[in-house]
Amino acid sequence: MRPQFSFLTRGQTVTSVNVGLDDDILVGTTHGLLLFDGAGRFLREIPIAPEDHKGRVMVSTCAVCPETGLVIAGVVDAKTNKAQLAVRRIPRYEPNGST
Repeated sequence: MRPQFSFLTRGQTVTSVNVGLDDDILVGTTHGLLLFDGAGRFLREIPIAPEDHKGRVMVSTCAVCPETGLVIAGVVDAKTNKAQLAVRRIPRYEPNGST
């Protein structure tokens, strides 16, 4: 099996790859969760850690609910090695840059 495309992750190690809504691709890394379109173009980073969290989180796995559009991700705090589930809505991508 040959790769169809690769994901530019800029110094981050890829930990998981999942299909999102509308053929989007969710790439979990050692620094967070990245969103790509179906052609492999980077759209945005999805904030997955709580807003008051100061450290780095690694995304070990994720899934998207097709009914609600919520992302459920298994995240591990890089400093404490504590695992938890995070839930976040994916902002919709608009070609003009607005969400």
